[in-house]
Amino acid sequence: MSDYALDNLLYIQSFSYQENGPRFYTFRENASSFQILYTYEGKGEFEYGGKKNLLEQGDGFFINCRQPSRYHTIGDSWKHCVLHFNGKNSDYLYDLFSKNGGSQFHQPLSGHFQEILEKIPHYMQLATPYRDIDVSNTIENLVMTLIRSNDNYRFTGADVPDSIQAVINHMYAHYTEDVCLDDLAAVSGYNKYYFCRLFKKHFHMTPQEYIIQLRILRAKELLRDTEMSIQSIGNIVGIQDTNYFYRLYKSHTGISPASYRKSVRR
Repeated sequence: MSDYALDNLLYIQSFSYQENGPRFYTFRENASSFQILYTYEGKGEFEYGGKKNLLEQGDGFFINCRQPSRYHTIGDSWKHCVLHFNGKNSDYLYDLFSKNGGSQFHQPLSGHFQEILEKIPHYMQLATPYRDIDVSNTIENLVMTLIRSNDNYRFTGADVPDSIQAVINHMYAHYTEDVCLDDLAAVSGYNKYYFCRLFKKHFHMTPQEYIIQLRILRAKELLRDTEMSIQSIGNIVGIQDTNYFYRLYKSHTGISPASYRKSVRR
């Protein structure tokens, strides 16, 4: 990977397809990576965060390899894919996923997740100036597929107070509008100073940063799936100043809106 990718993008550390027999066993901790494992055939078991989980066809896990993990074959054979990655926003994406239901997931073999996963080795073999961006976007799309497929995507976990959940719901309904801090605090029922501290405690960002993330995610969807102009997309997600939208988008993703659209349309 280029120096730019290492500093600014998500990047692959390793990608493999494994056909493991009955004696296969792995233990790992204190590794600087995030791991996604996905089962094609057979069965495996993994232990992470003090919990043991059975993995069958279509099952997988997404973990932070700094924490100890163990996994091994159950039965005679276990065929699975392993992706290790790191880079900008990887911690944020992992936190977003893990707050929504732990480390395990299920995605059908014929589904969208599998389609995205198999693009990764394809992009890694391309000798193009856009390869690193393609790889980064693919990893992000892969993780966002997992996050969106979770029933708790809107952070409805039991650890979030009802007052803050009401604010989250309000943000989803109004993030394209001019939402001010006083309005959000009023929805929560707290004064804005206590509200900001409580919000950051649960989401590790300010309310304003959360709204920006919602706008960026929606902008990415529109850039990928529509032919609308970048100015129109900025307006739709609540940013009327096109120059500011360009700067904001690039500061949060590492590339411009136009470059992102070009990379996902290849």
